[in-house]
Amino acid sequence: RTWGRTVGQWGSVRTVGQRLNPPSAGPSCPPERRVGQMSSYENAAEQAEKPAALLGQLDEPVVWLSAAQASVVAAHPGLAALGLALPCWAPQRLVGRALGHDPGGVDAAVAHLGRSYAWATEFENVHSFWRYDEPPLTIGGRVYAGSEAYYHAQKPQPWDKALWDRRKRRVMETAVRAKLAADPGGLRELLLATGQHPLLSLKRDAVWGFDPVTARGENLLAEIWMQLRAELQLAESGSLAVADAADGGTELRPP
Repeated sequence: RTWGRTVGQWGSVRTVGQRLNPPSAGPSCPPERRVGQMSSYENAAEQAEKPAALLGQLDEPVVWLSAAQASVVAAHPGLAALGLALPCWAPQRLVGRALGHDPGGVDAAVAHLGRSYAWATEFENVHSFWRYDEPPLTIGGRVYAGSEAYYHAQKPQPWDKALWDRRKRRVMETAVRAKLAADPGGLRELLLATGQHPLLSLKRDAVWGFDPVTARGENLLAEIWMQLRAELQLAESGSLAVADAADGGTELRPP
């Protein structure tokens, strides 16, 4: 079976970025932490709450499975059999196989990017399999149920495809920015945890994601998240430069 509409809507990412081992070594987040080389935090509660940074090279694509996915994992025999200890980063191929999906879509995505990637269901707008509660958004003085509701509410009436094609990326960026602002803690930390790794949404959508069946896709949703990530990283580096100057009494220099 090929990847269906829920594939790519994975949860947040979670491993202090050591190199990930091949899927044959076992799941990346069982209690014994065999795959993914999970590093431990000094504080167990902090480890449970914060996605660990993905550092170094990824040997394979990874997806974040937050603690909120426990009920999903428990309800699906294939996932339950993996013995995952949530929250954690998990190899996407391993999770896909447990759900009965052919890994060909992941292989095509890696070939398309030229390297492995990360993803999280929190970055999606629709959550039909993995769990995530979209925050309500206030944009332009109006309240929307979530990013998807805002996106569709902006479609021109009467319908004008050419006009919408010109506007839709900007509309989606507005929605994603509002979503990040509405859930700054969890999403911000998760996004920064992905480091410099590519983001890719694997799903049957050749505009906002990468279609695993046709092996084509613009992956625009992930591009927007990567743009916001770069902005956050730049802001953080600037803050660190200011802090270093204050602590050391040295001249403030650009980061």
